[in-house]
Amino acid sequence: MPADEKEVFTVELLARAEAQGLPVPRYVGRLRQRNAENANRGLSPTERIRILREWAQSHPITPLLSDEAISRESIYGTRG
Repeated sequence: MPADEKEVFTVELLARAEAQGLPVPRYVGRLRQRNAENANRGLSPTERIRILREWAQSHPITPLLSDEAISRESIYGTRG
């Protein structure tokens, strides 16, 4: 994970834990427990879709990369 993404992830995680009034390790533990419970209880397709959409909405919307940004020349430059 690139450093800037790690920073965004860390800030978001800290903010969510703080909003819940929990230390980060406890907040992460609750997330893991909830995910394990959901995985083990045989969710219906509708429930899975709802959970997936909630998860997706919890992430920031980032701009798409341009064709130039993902071109071979841009990625590898003079190395490839």
